[in-house]
Amino acid sequence: ANGTVVQTLPATSRIDFMQLVDLSEVLSAGQIPVGDYVSATLGVDFTNSDIVVDDGNGGTMQVSPVDANNQALGATQLTVQLDNRNHLKIKRKSISHLAFDLNLAASNTVDLGAGTVTVSPFIVATVQPVQRSQVRARGRLNSVDTTASTYTIDVRPFHEDSTSTGQMVIKTTDTTRFEINGMVFNGADGLSQLSMLTNNPITIAFGSIDPGDGSFTAQRVLAATSAEDLRMDYMSGTVLSRSDNTLTVAGTSFEQRDGD
Repeated sequence: ANGTVVQTLPATSRIDFMQLVDLSEVLSAGQIPVGDYVSATLGVDFTNSDIVVDDGNGGTMQVSPVDANNQALGATQLTVQLDNRNHLKIKRKSISHLAFDLNLAASNTVDLGAGTVTVSPFIVATVQPVQRSQVRARGRLNSVDTTASTYTIDVRPFHEDSTSTGQMVIKTTDTTRFEINGMVFNGADGLSQLSMLTNNPITIAFGSIDPGDGSFTAQRVLAATSAEDLRMDYMSGTVLSRSDNTLTVAGTSFEQRDGD
């Protein structure tokens, strides 16, 4: 409100919006200065985007993003202004939330004949935690507190690997399911296994945010080789079938540890 601008997510990351249709991603747990914040800007770059749409005949086709003037779309800034009754208030020793929702259906108009998609990003922001089926918190393991049934991560959203956006405490319960190096554990046993890991592996927690105190409780945790990590080659997609140790996977994306 006093004109101060704070950058809370300095890193850039490639995002697959389709993976976020029914999932919320924790972007940052950084220490933002105390204050009353009235607006936010999110930068999105479509320069090297990969957009595939339904061609209407049971197949797919790749389209190119353009703006309202039919010009190739590059970097764009999405700004939201919070209403006067719902500013983002940052206070000492408390957790505050600002949730972004980019509506893909309202933001994209496809022209199959021209092979383009006109993008008019439509974004909504709210200071209330978004209640979706799951929230994902990704980051490198920092420490484990088996007494408090928690662990702490250096938050690294999406596929970010080199820059942390702050530390976040993940709560676990007796029913939290852990998959660590391909092995499954539950509750305290899983947390104990997590505490024995070395070299700060990537962890991915799926859970929910308590609207009261803002805490995050994990229902499922992936760690070490069970989680995608840019220090390894990895492939993601939909498993169609399995024969012994061989998988047939569709809709795949493959990323090598060198970034390709």
